[in-house]
Amino acid sequence: MKAKDSFRKKELMAQILYRLEKFEQSFEAYRELIKNANDDFEQERQTNLSAIIACLQQQGVSNVIQSLFIPQLLQTIRFLCFSFHCYKIKIHLWFE
Repeated sequence: MKAKDSFRKKELMAQILYRLEKFEQSFEAYRELIKNANDDFEQERQTNLSAIIACLQQQGVSNVIQSLFIPQLLQTIRFLCFSFHCYKIKIHLWFE
């Protein structure tokens, strides 16, 4: 039971880091969690990681995509970026 509690604490810390906008630390925490996870929440973690990557890209952190170890996540990230830019065009914020 201790290992499961430790994993949950790490996951909570990854979420806290995201909320505190410490995206690089949160990114590393989620990478580690996904690598070591063995449960039914893989999709949720990948979604959270995608959101972190989108925030890092907004901040101009360019080395994030190259450091991904989850190939199927790359397609999700591209879709999220495309959706984000479509939204910006829709609300006329493309040049901001």
